[in-house]
Amino acid sequence: MLLPDSKTELVRRGNKVVYDLGDKIVKVFNETKPVSDVFNEALNLARINECGIRSPKALEVSQLENANGWALVTEKVPGTTLAEKMTAEPQRFGEYLEMFVDLQIEIHATPPRCSTVSATSLPA
Repeated sequence: MLLPDSKTELVRRGNKVVYDLGDKIVKVFNETKPVSDVFNEALNLARINECGIRSPKALEVSQLENANGWALVTEKVPGTTLAEKMTAEPQRFGEYLEMFVDLQIEIHATPPRCSTVSATSLPA
């Protein structure tokens, strides 16, 4: 994978940088991230999608050109992040926290056919 010049950096953490490509999001992992972990994150996204849990779909895992490391491309889900909402409207913190808890309850109430997905197997 060759990253376009038009990418916008969203966040930089330890062993990854997340970019907005316009219509997609790409997590670029450096050489310290085991490739098996990158594929496992894509697999976990596929599993939770199959269970009906709302989350971005994994579109591609590929090795980076001109650099050591791997990239995970996902669909871009339009909207505002919870962190952005809480920062913009701190007086609604309790309401947003309740929404987050409701989402966690929804995730943990998945049907038995999806029991292979657990909180410990989801990507960080």
